[in-house]
Amino acid sequence: MTAENKLVEGIDLVCFNFFHENEVDLYMLSTYGEVDLPLTVDGSLILFHSTNLTKLAFSLFPEELVKGQSIPVEVALTCNVPLAVKKIKSGKVDQKASILNCLNMFFDIFKVSNLDIPETYRKNLYAFADYLTFEKNIVAFFDTTEAKRVDILQAFLWCVGTVLSNSKILS
Repeated sequence: MTAENKLVEGIDLVCFNFFHENEVDLYMLSTYGEVDLPLTVDGSLILFHSTNLTKLAFSLFPEELVKGQSIPVEVALTCNVPLAVKKIKSGKVDQKASILNCLNMFFDIFKVSNLDIPETYRKNLYAFADYLTFEKNIVAFFDTTEAKRVDILQAFLWCVGTVLSNSKILS
């Protein structure tokens, strides 16, 4: 077992609802444990449209990273982009952490993809994510910060577009 592998407790299957709130559009794999590493190849996030492709996606992880790990069969996390957008635009609370789940996954993706979030977007999104880690009241965040909903929405949508445009989709 390598030092890197000791940091990986397992592999998660993550689903993304990018276009429809109640419909999975794409899946991805990510390690969890000391390090969260979404699956990338040559800097591009690997997405797939069917759980039938999970085994193929799993095979793309470096051997030393997944040695002894099981191929996930159940979704561990859902990033519901339409619901997050709706809550950013006009929501009062984010009880199920839909915004935070998306933001944390985007942050992990950007780390491994060597993509930089523009400074203003990064500052606003990290402040929002830090707040949502402990609070669910979205309105209170906007009452106590210079950032407006439109600023967070613009930064969030930039993340969505950047993630999708820097991904490879297995088929």
